[in-house]
Amino acid sequence: MKIALMGQQNSGKSTIFNSVAGYKAVTSNFPGKTVTYNLTKFNLFGQTLELVDLPGTYSLTSFDLAELEARKYLLKNSVDVVIDVIDASLLSRSLELTLQLLELKIPMVICLNMIDEADRKGIKIDIEKLSKILDVPVVPVIAVKGKGIKELFSTAYKMGEKKKIGKTLNFSKDVEEVIEKLSAQIKEKQISKEFNVPERFLAIKYLENDRYFMEDFKNRDKKIFKEINYFQNLLKEVHGRPPDVVISSERHHLSMNIYESVVSLTKPHASLIDYLDNVLMHPILGYISLGLIFYLFFNLVFKVGKIVEEPLLNYFYSIIPLIG
Repeated sequence: MKIALMGQQNSGKSTIFNSVAGYKAVTSNFPGKTVTYNLTKFNLFGQTLELVDLPGTYSLTSFDLAELEARKYLLKNSVDVVIDVIDASLLSRSLELTLQLLELKIPMVICLNMIDEADRKGIKIDIEKLSKILDVPVVPVIAVKGKGIKELFSTAYKMGEKKKIGKTLNFSKDVEEVIEKLSAQIKEKQISKEFNVPERFLAIKYLENDRYFMEDFKNRDKKIFKEINYFQNLLKEVHGRPPDVVISSERHHLSMNIYESVVSLTKPHASLIDYLDNVLMHPILGYISLGLIFYLFFNLVFKVGKIVEEPLLNYFYSIIPLIG
């Protein structure tokens, strides 16, 4: 079974990967590229599983080389299950990638990492409700402390065994009508089979004018390209914006709706670190604090160090004859 770790940058993917891999990780290049990904194998329930940590990505529609290669890996390497690693304190922003991963119709588990940080910020997430909306398991994790890691991979293994996919959420009615019509054309011409992706996913990529998918058919199939142009222009005329912006806005709106339905905000819990940050990062007190730290460090090295130095030197001088 092959498991892929996907998520936005700084979501904690590498921490989760390292907690499983240890020193057994192998760093590889994507074919013909300098972009790297990490790969390891580990045992679970008596089975050898393969885990790949793909580059962090904010979207499956991107012009960034690392993000494009991460998407290509998902499409071409028969991944059995995806672990979508989300920073729980940035849930609304992270859900946009989650919605795109669901469109691929690959078994998935959502890892709500840094759940303690979300609690500290006063963000309370209804995990059961989020799981019900997306129809995928949601596992709270604190990766830096190793909490929830075993449950995460156990759940991922079970999802891979069942091959259960999550729910694809719909956009606004008029946008969905355009997607459905283009999807029907794609299904009729069996284009999606060449890319090994669902018709809906490919239709959205065409509407977004995704270069990776568009270039393959620009010169080869003039008829489908004209139809794609027709549906792109239809969205543009109705909404007064480019079709890729329309799709992006729909996805953002949907993410915010989910966020508002599963999150309740309470008073943030101020910790000692927060108070220290307020002082050390203050535009005036910060410089005063820096001066005090340097002064204390200087005294620690020269005054406290001098007290410790003499007994240590006397001890070393006394054992030199014995060594000789």
